[in-house]
Amino acid sequence: MKPDIEAIKKRLDKATRFPWKEHRKDNDDLLCAITGQSPCGEAWVIDAQFLLHDDAEFIINSRQDIPDLLGYIELLESEIKELKNASQSL
Repeated sequence: MKPDIEAIKKRLDKATRFPWKEHRKDNDDLLCAITGQSPCGEAWVIDAQFLLHDDAEFIINSRQDIPDLLGYIELLESEIKELKNASQSL
């Protein structure tokens, strides 16, 4: 099943802008929050008192990973279309 790329793009456009970053309280291993940029400055994305580091890394990096993946999908779809067109003209 093909994902709804347009719906994903709309959700992405509504999300707090990158870069997202983590904040820890008093050099604690537990994450305190994840923040990003809003028109008014820094904004809380997640208030996360007990988020594990690996989960935090995934969430933080998703803000850039998703646009990168969407761009790659568009590139691949364009190449597939070109190959289909080229094969039909053979």
